[in-house]
This record gives sequence, structure tokens and C-alpha cells, in this order.
Amino acid sequence: MRTEAQKEARRKYEKERQKDPEARRKRLEADRRYAAKMSEEQKAILRAKKREYYALNKRPKISEMSEEDVLEQRRLGALAQRKRRLDPDIRAKMNAETEAWRKEQRKSNPEYVRKLSEKHFKRAYGISIEQRDALLAAQGGRCKLCSIEISAVKGFNKSAHVDHCHKTNRVRGILCGNCNTSLGKLGDSEESIQRVLLYLRGEL
Repeated sequence: MRTEAQKEARRKYEKERQKDPEARRKRLEADRRYAAKMSEEQKAILRAKKREYYALNKRPKISEMSEEDVLEQRRLGALAQRKRRLDPDIRAKMNAETEAWRKEQRKSNPEYVRKLSEKHFKRAYGISIEQRDALLAAQGGRCKLCSIEISAVKGFNKSAHVDHCHKTNRVRGILCGNCNTSLGKLGDSEESIQRVLLYLRGEL
């Protein structure tokens, strides 16, 4: 029988191994090879032992727990989650996995892209994608300033950009990329635009 110190050392060792993806892969392969060699009788015994273990260590349902126990479980869960977030290795791994998942969703899941765009439009402009499309249709599918033909598809200059007042958040119209960027560079300032006109006329 292992002593408590040996068990604790083993737990620490396994925890460190879990951080190493290559070691985890080798462990899984070894487990698969071991399972492939087991007889049906051995597998049945192992399943019975697992059922017995989970029956003895079964976590109670929230409805069966006291209010104090529920609060304690939530506190412990929050502490564990905070500890994971503070660990730079775990945080970097989680961020990389999340970003990889998002890239894959953008490529293969149109519904995910649509929901993401809908959320952005609601947060940034206070309108839906359908309202943006209706504004573009009302403008004849053209930029409200330079009148070039634009659409809602990807691409910078010839795609539809929602122009809005940064002070009141009021949507003013749908512009091409160049016109929208130009207004932003001028700070949406009438005085700056007047000076640009004077400059182009050679009056400055």
C-alpha cells in the first residue's frame, strides 16, 4: 500500500504530466493498448469497479444540498476558475484554443458569423443587419457620399460601412470604406471639412 506522501507525490507528478501534451498523448496511447489486451471478463470487472466507485463518490444534486453547501461549492468553483485564469500557461492555452475555435467557426459556420455581426451592429450602431440592408437599398445600393456601388459583402472600399455620429450614436447613412474612413480622419468636424474645401480651391 502506498503511503499518503507517495500518493501526494503521484498526484503532483500526474498534474505536471497533464500540462505536457506529448506526455498526455503517450499516456492515452498506452491506456488504449492496455484496454485492447484486456479480456471481456477483465473489462466487465473494471466497469463494475467504476460503477462502485462512482456510487460511493456520487456528488449530491443541488436540490438535495443545503443552502450553505451550495454556496460553498460555488465559492470553491469560483476560486478554482480564478486560479486557472491567473495561471499564465493555462490562460495562454485557453486563449489559443478559443481563438482557433473562433477562426474555424468563421470559416465553416455562417450562422455563427451572422450572430456575431448582429451582435456587433446592435452594440455599435443600435440597428440590426436587416435595417442596415434596408438603408442600403433606400440609397440604391450606392455610397451616400461618392455614389459608387457598394454591397454588404466582404472587401473594404466597396463594402457597406455604417456611418454614425459618435456623439449621439445616430446612424447617418451607408458609405463606402474610403468615405467612412475620410470622415473619421477629419473627426466628423464641419470646420475641418470646410478647410479641406478651401485647400482644394487654393484659398488657404
